[in-house]
Amino acid sequence: MFSSIFTVIWCTMYIQKQMKIRFMASSASQKSQEQLNKALLLQFILPFITIHIPFYIVVVFPFFGIAWRTFADRIFFLFCWCPAMNPILVMLLVKKIRNELFTCERKKTSQAQTRSAVVVVSM
Repeated sequence: MFSSIFTVIWCTMYIQKQMKIRFMASSASQKSQEQLNKALLLQFILPFITIHIPFYIVVVFPFFGIAWRTFADRIFFLFCWCPAMNPILVMLLVKKIRNELFTCERKKTSQAQTRSAVVVVSM
């Protein structure tokens, strides 16, 4: 478990360092890369918090005589939320996706209002 954490942290730091040294691109692509890095980091942290830590608490604590029966009964709710929250985090963190989702709704609403106004005027 800890080896995967250290691997992710080391790879993230190495990639960011190499991006600053070698990657000469526009500020827009750098911002997009930063947003994707944040999204990937949160997609790593969320399962760690909602699945790994509670699981190890429920499994390891009984060896020390600490039993949280109510926590152990409710831990499965945390397991269920992780797959649902990962795509929501991506939709909220990546600006392009977020703008497309929220502006698409506005465009549809404005088009529907325009159509109804045209129908009313033409009658």
